[in-house]
Amino acid sequence: ELAGLILYLDKDNYMYLVSKARVGYDDQTRMFFIKYSKGEQAPEAYLDIKCKNPDTYQVKIEKRKFKYTGYVGVEGEKGFEWKEIGNYTVLGKNFYPGIVAFRMEKAKEVTADFDSFKINEVK
Repeated sequence: ELAGLILYLDKDNYMYLVSKARVGYDDQTRMFFIKYSKGEQAPEAYLDIKCKNPDTYQVKIEKRKFKYTGYVGVEGEKGFEWKEIGNYTVLGKNFYPGIVAFRMEKAKEVTADFDSFKINEVK
């Protein structure tokens, strides 16, 4: 039901950027950027996207100093573009990047395909 990127420190400290199809909206997907710190969820950031193929998109998390920003890249009417979902400030953490796919307890099983996973730079 949800698939995307995760930055993971431990079971209480992580953030993820995932998609969820909007039921009843054939061409829309809701992108969530969510952070957990000390086991507590921060207010979630989300963005509804409309694209030619809502099942195909690119996601990225960019780190600048202590600011983490989530983006979704979609092919729209104007061609490919990156759209900001939201950002969080996190002090002094060294997260491990990865991909994530999961479903809620009562959700129907579906598959998620990842075409590529790329790390541009780690500092």
